[in-house]
Amino acid sequence: MRATLLFQLYNMQADAAARFATLAKILAYVKRAKLGALVDPLARHVEENYTTWNLDAEATRALLRDIFTMLSETHGAVDPNGAAATRVLELRLKYLKTFAAGEALDAAGELPRLGHAAPPQRAWALAADDAATLWRCAAPLLDDPVLQKRAYGCAAELCARHGDAAWAAVLVERDAPVACRAKRTAAVTALVARRAVPNDLVARLASEAALGTRDANAHARKAAFALLDALAARADPRELLQMLSAALVAQTAHMRAAGLCALSRVVYVCPGARGDLPALLEAGVLLLGDPATEVQTAALQFLRVATAALCGDEAGRGALEPRLPAALAALSGLGPRGRHRAAVKALVRKWCRVFGHDAIQAVAPATDAPLLKALRRAEARGKRKRTASDAGDDAASSSGPDDDFDVGVAADGRVAVVRVDAAVG
Repeated sequence: MRATLLFQLYNMQADAAARFATLAKILAYVKRAKLGALVDPLARHVEENYTTWNLDAEATRALLRDIFTMLSETHGAVDPNGAAATRVLELRLKYLKTFAAGEALDAAGELPRLGHAAPPQRAWALAADDAATLWRCAAPLLDDPVLQKRAYGCAAELCARHGDAAWAAVLVERDAPVACRAKRTAAVTALVARRAVPNDLVARLASEAALGTRDANAHARKAAFALLDALAARADPRELLQMLSAALVAQTAHMRAAGLCALSRVVYVCPGARGDLPALLEAGVLLLGDPATEVQTAALQFLRVATAALCGDEAGRGALEPRLPAALAALSGLGPRGRHRAAVKALVRKWCRVFGHDAIQAVAPATDAPLLKALRRAEARGKRKRTASDAGDDAASSSGPDDDFDVGVAADGRVAVVRVDAAVG
């Protein structure tokens, strides 16, 4: 009888604030009286309309928490694979996303502070007890074929805020399906960044991150590169390079190419890892002779990244110069270059600019004489055009055959080659 009166009073009120106050009383009464029959229609009404009530984050959070708690108690536990369990998990994801706005403001330094000190308990922060409760609900569903994608999404949101070694063990020991790889990798990356992953799992994560850089899914590749960045920030860069270099002797060409791709990323983001780069450069030169095209492409990419890293100082150029004969011989041994022609030409042009055409021609195979002659003529032509230009506006017109290159990061996270005008560099 009381629930009926409260519903009638709720429907009679037009003001949104008054309606929400009445709804809060209805929820409290239904929860206290354990009226399970009213939970489902009440939850559907809230799901369909709560975004139109203009509630603040704290009120939305409390409302969603009450709803998914009541649904879990009355319906979610009956059939873990049913529609009710799916609704509960989706409501938990919406609940976790209410914390994102406060975290973005805190990262930008725009949250209000008490004086110069942060308040002891931020209103937007997810409490540790709530995070543990949500994790206990989501973890059993990681192996559920129906709900595991949502469960990994929930795990990624939770690990961005809390987590420990036990959470890391649960995620690392599971082989996520294809549709869940990106979310699983994002969750593990968050734990690595928060230093919640034990040291004995770092080597396994390094191999998984390397393999993920060659994933067919762009989101999974981007997450794998982010995991490599987190591992590079947490582990010793030289040890990480040693872990990744083990992939260069893998039995499959796909893994060898993945190892080269991962090494390129770590060399790019970690200047401190360049001490072992000359030895890795020799391994990359050897892999140019691999019969697999994807390994040859990855090896060329690694050589370009290593060249850009080593040519930045005198010590790096001194370490690179004695390895040029073997590298030039390997490039010449690619045979009909085809798809590698532009990459080989750009790499040899970079070496000519750094060490001089005469030095490169002295150690290059005789078969590369036409290429070196063309590069020399292109550079001379570019210099004449730049000299003839009074204001230098015509320098851009010679950027076709006379470009240098540097390295950067593409949209999917991989290390990419960036063209740089010779007039600038």
